[in-house]
Amino acid sequence: VQTCALPILLISAMVLSSVAIGNAHAALTDDQGTVHFQGKIINPPCEVSTDSKTVNVTFTPMVATTFAAIGSENPQTQDVVINLKSCPADTTINLTFSGATATTSDQLKAMTGSDATGVGIVMYGTGSAASTKVVFDNKPDAAFAQTTPAGEASDLAFNYKAKVVATVTPADIKGGDFTADTTYTISYP
Repeated sequence: VQTCALPILLISAMVLSSVAIGNAHAALTDDQGTVHFQGKIINPPCEVSTDSKTVNVTFTPMVATTFAAIGSENPQTQDVVINLKSCPADTTINLTFSGATATTSDQLKAMTGSDATGVGIVMYGTGSAASTKVVFDNKPDAAFAQTTPAGEASDLAFNYKAKVVATVTPADIKGGDFTADTTYTISYP
């Protein structure tokens, strides 16, 4: 009986030694580190409502002399509404905007054909974000974020006000039709 216990004792000692060696290799040394990844899956994401896939904003004609100086805004405002539908419950949602900018990243460059007009488009939030300008840098601004209620998917409307701003002295503003485009992307910050 004693001879049978010796091999079992040797096998047990060998197993414990290999576990101890394995644990020694698992500990980090001074020249090692860990990268930890985490994320969130939004399923299903919001959908852009059909009426918001392309939003057309038309300004009525304005006179260059209504701009007092570089950076002054024409008093005319136009609504910009972007509707999202079926947004997941209890989720924070925002929009990012990008596009060619004029003198600053919060002024969308307006063009006549391939020529700059000397004006740009600025967009402001509404409600508590009414004094916050949209920045066309493809980054979300927390001032515009909305959170859907818990329990069920819901629709959201993102409301903005657009204005025309002088990017040059009023005497240098070019007359004619102008266009400006921005691309928006749904963000889940």
